[in-house]
Amino acid sequence: MPAGICRPTSRRCLPRSGQPSPRWQAMVPDIAKAGHSFRGAFAYYLHDKRQEGQSAHPETAERVAWTETRNLATDHPGVAREIMIATARQADELKAAAGVKSTGRKSSAHVYAYSLAWHPDEAGTLDRAEMTRAADASLKVLGAEHHQAVIVCHQDQKHPHVHVIVNRVDPATGKMLSTSNDRLKLSDWANAYERERGVILTPKREEKRELREKFAQQAERQAYAAEKRQQAAETPPADKSPVAVLKALGAAQRDQHRQEWKDLSAGNKAARDRIFTDSGKAIREATERHKAECRPIWAKFFRETRQAESAYLAREQSLAGVIRNALDATTHQRVSGQLGNRGTLAATFGNVLSSQARAAAFAEVQDMNRGRLAQRLKSVLDSEVRGIKEQRGAALVAQRQAFDRARASLIERQDLERGKIRQAWQQLPRDRGGDRQPDRAKPYRSRWQDATRSQEQKPMKRPFDDARRIEAKQPLPTKAAFISQAQPAPSPAGEVPRPAPKRAQEIAQKPTPATSPAKIKNPTQAFADRAAQKRPPDPQRDFGSSAKAQDPKRQQFAENAKAATTPVKDAAYWQQRAKEARAAEKEKPQPARDKSRDYDRDR
Repeated sequence: MPAGICRPTSRRCLPRSGQPSPRWQAMVPDIAKAGHSFRGAFAYYLHDKRQEGQSAHPETAERVAWTETRNLATDHPGVAREIMIATARQADELKAAAGVKSTGRKSSAHVYAYSLAWHPDEAGTLDRAEMTRAADASLKVLGAEHHQAVIVCHQDQKHPHVHVIVNRVDPATGKMLSTSNDRLKLSDWANAYERERGVILTPKREEKRELREKFAQQAERQAYAAEKRQQAAETPPADKSPVAVLKALGAAQRDQHRQEWKDLSAGNKAARDRIFTDSGKAIREATERHKAECRPIWAKFFRETRQAESAYLAREQSLAGVIRNALDATTHQRVSGQLGNRGTLAATFGNVLSSQARAAAFAEVQDMNRGRLAQRLKSVLDSEVRGIKEQRGAALVAQRQAFDRARASLIERQDLERGKIRQAWQQLPRDRGGDRQPDRAKPYRSRWQDATRSQEQKPMKRPFDDARRIEAKQPLPTKAAFISQAQPAPSPAGEVPRPAPKRAQEIAQKPTPATSPAKIKNPTQAFADRAAQKRPPDPQRDFGSSAKAQDPKRQQFAENAKAATTPVKDAAYWQQRAKEARAAEKEKPQPARDKSRDYDRDR
């Protein structure tokens, strides 16, 4: 077996002869799942494996041959673990210090681990330098050469192998290491490592790598597809079927329409950018021109300011000048509202005694003059810039209108073009049907077509519509009548409003009510009479005389009808009964008087 056949992960390889071994077979990349705990990873890789029934990792480390660190200021694995934990916790602070935006989805899977395994035949010849060189090369392939990593070599298996524990958080920028396509990267690196050492023991993986390299670039696939389309376009139309021609025309039309929309959008964007660029240039030119025009104005102002300051300092040398400066300060204080309840004489006397008050008032007057001049000049520039922006807005509105017109025109034209292709597709079956021989026609197809025609005729539509039509009602007769009008509201001045007179109008005349049936004096008797009448038998409900005789509901109904035939006493009867009851009440003797209820009025 040649030395140096490296495999990512700890799976098996092929033997020296190149034939599959019953115990050592071809290997594919296998990377450990990203984890969240550095303590758990270090507890596993830096100690012996747990036996069945053990709850914690053992303290022994007999399987660990040696360890090395990368991008860490220590060689001790325990200290390296704490540094990696602190780096992962301070990812946001590292991003802020490096100027990286702290956006996107946060991930706590900071631990990334994988292993590199060699063939068991190299256990006696493989040295530490070769293993660390392979680990460093794999880190570079993954883009983790600047990340913190710990390399752990184990000696508990027949094949030599190392485990690499990587901190996905970059200590310089705080960004997470991307692990996309990491298996393919390690697989390609393993193939390169084998070719570098002279022997390839995994031909299947080599074939997959060659296929990936062949179709790795998307541009090559697109060029291949474009070449096929070009070949189809160069095929003479006479050699194509109508279906192929229509498909080609439809595909070309879709590409053309898609490109037209892109051109329209690009043209609109370019026109808007041109408008913004022109307006920006006009604003800059107006600003520069305004600065040039304001330069002599500011020079004159500062010259006058220096002259006023010199005159102020000269007046401070004499009593009359001090009084003049004090009066100026008092005037400024009165205008600015600083005097409050003090009088002018008291304020002037105080300003005469205080040189600091006079100097402060003079400085405030100069600042106010400078601010007023700056505001006046700025208003001139703002007015000019506002006009430029209004012109830009009008240009944008015009461009939007032009874009809408071009868009509507493009939609209409493309709809017409697609309609022509659609008509061609619809005509294609008809052309095929015209060329078909009569003896090849299928009988079931003709029957289906006849049925379709008969359904399209819709023979019942007109009678159905006529039956649904409702005749218009005849207008009701009208009559003249005087109708009250809305009365005016009371006037705010208190005048009594005059009532509005009635107005003659034509109103609908109420229809004459139909003759109502005579009122039944005794409803119970009428119901009994109707029940006693014998109705003709209903053929749908006549189940025979025996069924009627045995039906308890029918028997109960007949009994109730007979009971209802008893004559009912009328109102005259009840009035006579009431008169007799009142007469009997009068003839009834009065009860004896209760003397216990008497009382002495003189008491």
